Amino acid sequence: ATLGENNRLPLRGFEPFPGDPLYDLWRGADRRDFQSWVDGENVPEDSPLSSLVPEGQPLAIGRIQAAEFLRKARASIDKLSGLTGDEIPGILGRCLEWDEPFYVVKGFGSLCRHFDVLQYANPDAGQNPERRIYRMGTRVLIADVLKLPSWFPRDYGVIVCFFVLEHVPDPHTALRSISRMLLPGGFLLLGAPFIDGVHACPDDFFRYTPRGLQHITEAAGLEVIFSFSPGSPAVAAGDLLGLKSSYWRGSDMLGEANTHPGNVFLLARKRGQHHRLGPPRPNLSSTV
Repeated sequence: ATLGENNRLPLRGFEPFPGDPLYDLWRGADRRDFQSWVDGENVPEDSPLSSLVPEGQPLAIGRIQAAEFLRKARASIDKLSGLTGDEIPGILGRCLEWDEPFYVVKGFGSLCRHFDVLQYANPDAGQNPERRIYRMGTRVLIADVLKLPSWFPRDYGVIVCFFVLEHVPDPHTALRSISRMLLPGGFLLLGAPFIDGVHACPDDFFRYTPRGLQHITEAAGLEVIFSFSPGSPAVAAGDLLGLKSSYWRGSDMLGEANTHPGNVFLLARKRGQHHRLGPPRPNLSSTV
């Protein structure tokens, strides 16, 4: 009843609105736990999950689930890559993420040679494909994953693609493009919603079951290492009504769901001779 104050409910379980009983808590948590990626440092293993949640979304259930998956994926990559705690700077080579490099920085830190960014070149907004390369080698790539230009790099050791695929009208082509971006042995961290409100950015096309996401990933020639489908029917329904993370126990949000996961994540790897040991990483104190 309280959530219906002023006859308003959120269109999707994302950010509270003024009048929501969680609004002040959200604003306070965001100021206190703001997690920036600009320091270029990964988050220690013993840090709370909130340290892996981006700015503006401290109560978003989907982002907490993504943080848990990121930790699981990092542990799996460490094992598969033979990392034992003695981190070798740049061992994973270049790392790529959509829009901003939050998860590659916080999840992998100095293991990445560079943190590159892919942004959507929206033709309806007059945006054309473009490649910007900065002095220390960082790339900002503006392109359409469905129509990659010939110059698009194919040298990535890690790609993070969270909450993107639902906005792509042809996910099979998108996954084939991502596969081409990866080096042999490179890793893909993929996540998409199963239950969410419509959120056009600029469009919204699909929702994914665990088996559906695995199918299109494998169809692109990638090997799925593990999947993670957290949530429950109660959490899924509550999230749509605006019941944010503070309403739920961690086990409710992060336990595997058989029927109603909020989001679906998987870790995949490109087949072939495994990519190992990128060149030494430049000094983080240098200007990018």
